[in-house]
Amino acid sequence: MGTDNKPEVQTSSGLPKIDKAANYKQPVIISLVGQAICLGIGAGIYFVGNRDKSDALMSSIIANDQHYMYLAGALIGTTVRFVNMFPMIHKARIMTGKGSESIGKNLRSNPYIYQMVDAPGAPGSKNSIVFQNDGAAGEYNRSNRSLHHMVENMGAMLLGVPLAGYVFPFPTFVSSLVWAVGRVWHQVGYASGYGSHGGGFMFATLATNAVEGMLLVVALRGFGFFN
Repeated sequence: MGTDNKPEVQTSSGLPKIDKAANYKQPVIISLVGQAICLGIGAGIYFVGNRDKSDALMSSIIANDQHYMYLAGALIGTTVRFVNMFPMIHKARIMTGKGSESIGKNLRSNPYIYQMVDAPGAPGSKNSIVFQNDGAAGEYNRSNRSLHHMVENMGAMLLGVPLAGYVFPFPTFVSSLVWAVGRVWHQVGYASGYGSHGGGFMFATLATNAVEGMLLVVALRGFGFFN
């Protein structure tokens, strides 16, 4: 996990030593790209589906200025995406993409890094405390981390499903089904070890993007687009 075939250097805390500046552009770029993906999926659903039916439903929403509610849902989804990506700036400064040579790739499942405090009268190095990785305890830790990850990211789905489902009922159902499959895949895969959850993450993310995209279509149509 060191660079140029050099062994990894550890800090006194036990974590890998990484000299990397904080990249504050990353969450902004990912949020904007994510928003573009949402809009692309939503527009595809709108233009491929039954536009006459969708337009009729949207007309009643827009007539009552409720497209602002759809815009609010999309805004909250974007905010959830940003605040979930922001910690990745600092994650890259304490562990590599593969975790650590000494601790292993499961290091990346840690949402927090704790620190041992000095015992009175016995000062020493302050070692970091991370999840136990091995055996049933490791599987328990990672499956719970997947649960936390779902809660951290599900705001857009909770808000978006009833809103998008009113205008696009079947696509919303399909998105919810894909999301459910993705979340189960994420948890089962994560329990077996870091990396096996990637496919589930992609499924759940694309499903969330689809729901956010449908919200954006309704909101933008209220402002004169897609007419």
